[in-house]
Amino acid sequence: MYLRRLELYDFKAFELAKFEFPPPRPNKNVILIGGRNGFGKTTLFEALAIGLFGRDGIRLVARARPGAEPTDRAETFARFMERALFAEALARGRSRCRIVSIFQDEEGEPIEIYRTWHFSDSGHLRPRGEEVHIVRGWKREVVAPPADDTDPDAWYREWIFRTFMPVNQVAFFCSTARKSLRTPSARPGNKCAKYWTAYSV
Repeated sequence: MYLRRLELYDFKAFELAKFEFPPPRPNKNVILIGGRNGFGKTTLFEALAIGLFGRDGIRLVARARPGAEPTDRAETFARFMERALFAEALARGRSRCRIVSIFQDEEGEPIEIYRTWHFSDSGHLRPRGEEVHIVRGWKREVVAPPADDTDPDAWYREWIFRTFMPVNQVAFFCSTARKSLRTPSARPGNKCAKYWTAYSV
């Protein structure tokens, strides 16, 4: 299983951005993303975490600092998403943001996860404002809970944990590191770039 494509719509500084990732090869199954501060590396990781796990991914977002209790995490997630909505989206008549994560499984079949968050005209995340849609395979079969399921959020959570991994194991596969950049043109306060790595599993 590996991440093939990530699409951001009205998320953080990205009005529209699409990122393609190479397939893993023998002895080359690590993605390294580097760049100077403020170039969107952390935003990319946050989009991957939130796009895959939804509100459960907030515990992977260091900038959010969620509390230990589920209610604290829900409040932290709402605040994070309200700040994550592209700054000019509401002024342009758009009241949602979306992350599309496209993976490829061991059989070469795609898994597409569409997460959309809906906001009020004042920019607040709407109650039950998170929407998830999953399709699998080249025939684009919809992955969804039974019609009589009383807790679809829990069903999607279990499916994602089972298909990918539990959210509490992700930190083992994704990491950040800092490397000092010493170049003649480096300016004070801008000498450090942050890298994060993601491993194919």
